[in-house]
Amino acid sequence: VVASLSPAAGQVGQRVTISGQRLLGGGSSVVVTLAAVPASVVSADEDEIIVLVGLCGAGCEVSGDLVITANTGAIVRSVDAWKYSAIFSVSPGSGQLGTIVNITGQSMRIDGTAVKAVKLAGVDATILQEGESFLVVEAGERAAIAADDVVVISNAVPESRITLVDAWEYLNPSVISGVAPSSGQIGTKVTIDGERFFGGGSRVVNVAFGGVDQIIQSEGETRVVVEVTRATAGVGDVIVTSDSGARAVLSDGWTQLEEGVITAIDLPSGQIGTEIDLSGERLRGGGDAVVQVTLAGVPVQTIVTQTDNLVTVVASASTPQQGDIVLTADSGARVVKVNGFTFIEAGVIASVSPTSGQRGTFVTISGTNLFGGGTSVDSVLLAGTESTVVSDDPTEVLVRAADAVPSTNGDVVIVADTGATITEVGVWEYLVAGVIDAVSPSSGQQGTVVELSGTNLLIAGDSIETVTLAGAAADVRSANATVIKVIAGPNVDGVGDVVVTARTGAITTLADGFKYEPKPETLQLVQPIEGRTGTRVNICGDTTLLGGGQFFETVLIGDVEAPILFQNSTCVVIEVPISA
Repeated sequence: VVASLSPAAGQVGQRVTISGQRLLGGGSSVVVTLAAVPASVVSADEDEIIVLVGLCGAGCEVSGDLVITANTGAIVRSVDAWKYSAIFSVSPGSGQLGTIVNITGQSMRIDGTAVKAVKLAGVDATILQEGESFLVVEAGERAAIAADDVVVISNAVPESRITLVDAWEYLNPSVISGVAPSSGQIGTKVTIDGERFFGGGSRVVNVAFGGVDQIIQSEGETRVVVEVTRATAGVGDVIVTSDSGARAVLSDGWTQLEEGVITAIDLPSGQIGTEIDLSGERLRGGGDAVVQVTLAGVPVQTIVTQTDNLVTVVASASTPQQGDIVLTADSGARVVKVNGFTFIEAGVIASVSPTSGQRGTFVTISGTNLFGGGTSVDSVLLAGTESTVVSDDPTEVLVRAADAVPSTNGDVVIVADTGATITEVGVWEYLVAGVIDAVSPSSGQQGTVVELSGTNLLIAGDSIETVTLAGAAADVRSANATVIKVIAGPNVDGVGDVVVTARTGAITTLADGFKYEPKPETLQLVQPIEGRTGTRVNICGDTTLLGGGQFFETVLIGDVEAPILFQNSTCVVIEVPISA
């Protein structure tokens, strides 16, 4: 009678002890088979037989009876008392730390209830899944070594194990040689250099910093590039994992920085040209510079200035919308303010009147939202030249053109106090400036008739508004584009500009073009002081009597013009006219 079989499962060469009573069956020797496979008898007596398990070849039964046959022919049988254990395959047959290994076989729990350990080339592996015919394990850490055994150990008591000889080889491990940069925050682009990242597999499938998965952008045997995801600030390991499960580890190789934050936006709404100050902390996200800023998904025109605490930008054009403010550093790090900016309806220039002119021309610009979200107009450019703002409101701006060279198809640009710009393309023309070529006479006093000659004196207007001689208003008697006649106004001291102002406001100037001569205080001689028609009268004074002229043109007695009989620079002789 068989009382026990220990172990009750195993593979070729396994030592098995059979205990019982009258095991020799009255004979002196026995033959033992396990599941119909002959075993080698080491020793035998009535109470105990020790055998070595034979080879279970192709087609043998996985389990079966223990049969003891005595040389007397007596048979002792224990039904289904034995099962053969075997490792059929190990895949892959090589790897390193972290490699996932599939082991197939039969009865790998042997005579226990579970597999309690697996050794790959003498190193404990982590059991991920276990069963009688299939095991999944993760390789432990060891330097490269030639092929060695795979051993599966059961939880049976006493311990049972099965072995597949020279079934596993440890490869040279994956190595991380550098992480650049080694610190950052969400969005930072990180390059990991090293060797053998595939670890016997075909690609890298995961990268983790401090236990947090990162976004793989590119991967290879010696370099992996990732984008950092959000995580709590702190120091952690860098782990690169291949599709074989192999891992390369750099302890404390990464520092997650505290994320940058936008705390204040001075202008949370605007349009093209609006200049916006973004205040906060760590705005460069651990990088050296902010290289891109988007407002509601639209890249800004310009990054004006930047520090870790302040970034100033100029908005681009956009349709009305609200969206995030995103600062991107040269490291790839991103600092985000959700729904931080709103694009408003952009200002529109509807009309410009007139559409041409020169220095001094008054120009009315009409439209909508001309402040561009601000409170006033800061400046207006006509064909690139800044003009003088006379008055402004959100629908109409009045400016006066500055001096500029002639140009056509120039833009009209309104710049608001926020920096917002409203542009109408190609609607302004700077005309050829008026030119005063001559002033005749170039000196005189009140009442002197002065002729101004030149070109383009009306400057696209239809008349002259004013003429001043050395700052004194003159009386305009006639005017066209080439000749203007005026009578000098009240005397002022010295030399001054001749300034012609057209009805459009355009100005033509001749610097120091007219001199006011001193006005004589009194006449020195009038003789006789009375008389009748035909009387000759001598009138004398000093050289100022001509008032800057070359000769006397008219002498009036009362309101009647008297004939001039003789004159020089200081005297004139007249004849008393009829009705004087």
